[in-house]
Amino acid sequence: LITGAGGRIGRAVIKRIADQFKVIGFDRSSAIFFSEDQEIIPLDVSNKESMISTFNNIKQKHGNKIHCVIHLAAYYSFEDNSQFKKYQKITVEGTRLLLQLLQSFEVDQFMFSSTMLVHKETPVGKKITEEDPLCPYWNYPKSKIITESVIQEEKGSIKQVTIIRMSGIYDDQFHSIPLSTQLQRVMEKQLLAFFYPGKRTHGNPFLHMDDLVNMILLTMEKASSLPNFVTFLASEDKSFSFIELHQRMSKALFGYKFPLIWVPKFAAKIGSFFLRNSFIKPFMIDIADLHYDCDCSKAKNLLGWKPQHSLDKKLEQLIAWAKNNLRDFYRENNLIVPSSLEKQWSREDAQKKPPR
Repeated sequence: LITGAGGRIGRAVIKRIADQFKVIGFDRSSAIFFSEDQEIIPLDVSNKESMISTFNNIKQKHGNKIHCVIHLAAYYSFEDNSQFKKYQKITVEGTRLLLQLLQSFEVDQFMFSSTMLVHKETPVGKKITEEDPLCPYWNYPKSKIITESVIQEEKGSIKQVTIIRMSGIYDDQFHSIPLSTQLQRVMEKQLLAFFYPGKRTHGNPFLHMDDLVNMILLTMEKASSLPNFVTFLASEDKSFSFIELHQRMSKALFGYKFPLIWVPKFAAKIGSFFLRNSFIKPFMIDIADLHYDCDCSKAKNLLGWKPQHSLDKKLEQLIAWAKNNLRDFYRENNLIVPSSLEKQWSREDAQKKPPR
């Protein structure tokens, strides 16, 4: 059973387990079918009446045994950090409701997608472990910490529970909001590309989608040998500073490294107020100094898991793909296309049309 099955992680997991399991997925989008054994049910996990009805139908049709629940559904927004209501309703209470309904089933394993951002930031050079202090700096990780506690309270008879605290997920077409928006700013030589209100040597690690799916599958495979309740950090070994990404992106695109000028936070907030269409929001400026770097030894030791991809090795390859496939880059990453580029594409399309 997979919640958030229509999202990128959900779809990637389903593709990998399609030949091994009967999969039932929940997603807020309309129902889709991958095959006869993979069914996606349109469902809001925070809607109690719909959830009760759906679980009753599942029990009648498939019985009361569930091998694994992979819980990916959650609220997430970069747009507004002032309201916690949607996080509370969807992420926290949606998970509570899900666990309560699962108590009438025999569930071997429950997996929850959390985030490394639940942790207190770390100094450069020191890696975070799963046992290090928790300290959310904004609503998204706050909701994950609360939900982790809810899972401990409500897990009931579920045999094994795994929390995966993920770093930023990317794939071969980016599909990473921080990476794609930073590349867009550099590519378009936006004014914002040359200024940064945080410590430029601070940053975050990332993880390729394939490696995350591998971890999920290994967690399923080794469920019987894992502790009853276990937490894993999931990231590549290297943390990328903002300035390293900035300089490598500009060098790959234009042949030289762009400067990156520090600006005070109050000045950056004034700028973000006037640039209303910008991805950068005022609350992001407050957390621009944060630094994360993860020690994933626990997953390596208990699961035999190790990332096979490296953003450090393939960043320039990804940038080259974006440069050579501009339309795909903007479309796949839901980026706002500048008017000059739209006009250029319109002219190119007009030239391709055969004469009447």
